[in-house]
Amino acid sequence: MIKNSAYLEEFKRQLIREEKNDFATNLKIYEAMWNEAVALGVLPLKNPYEGIEDALRISRIMNRLPEDNYPPELLEYLNKEVLNGKKDIK
Repeated sequence: MIKNSAYLEEFKRQLIREEKNDFATNLKIYEAMWNEAVALGVLPLKNPYEGIEDALRISRIMNRLPEDNYPPELLEYLNKEVLNGKKDIK
């Protein structure tokens, strides 16, 4: 059980600051993730631009509205139709 969460957060930040980025290691991780996605059939995309028109149209609409003023119908449409229930927008 963590009793001092502030101490833990500071420890995590310090660990990240001290950790050195290694290009070769990062590349191996990326390649492994890519190969796994290919093996699962997720990548490469059959049509990478599929649905981009909807995404652009929705982003244009949303950029015109203040963030706290999104219509509930738009959020429902995004969750149901565009994201196919993959992510919940609130």
